[in-house]
Amino acid sequence: MEGFFTGASQILNLLGVLLRFVGVVVFGVALGWLTLTAFKRETPWYYQAVVLVVFFGFFAAVFWKSDPGVLGGLTLGTGLMILLRGMRQPGAKVEKPGEVPPPVDVKKTRKVA
Repeated sequence: MEGFFTGASQILNLLGVLLRFVGVVVFGVALGWLTLTAFKRETPWYYQAVVLVVFFGFFAAVFWKSDPGVLGGLTLGTGLMILLRGMRQPGAKVEKPGEVPPPVDVKKTRKVA
């Protein structure tokens, strides 16, 4: 009976570690989204500066005080958000499923001779 509880506790420990890592990655995605929404054209520069200082300050605090896995998960989530945000245009229309929208809106660009 003792072996059962040892195995079950190891499985629960593994699930807890995986769930914690997934939670940190999701938090990194949210942090990246929050930071990127501050960088819109109509946002004042001082608001953008404050958001950027808080963003990098948070990363410095995580680097200083927590485990490397937490920093890696946070960086992974933030990097995923930055990559996903830059992959498509905000108003791009997709005609067929699986079709990739054009990186530049053809109607708004002018042709150079």
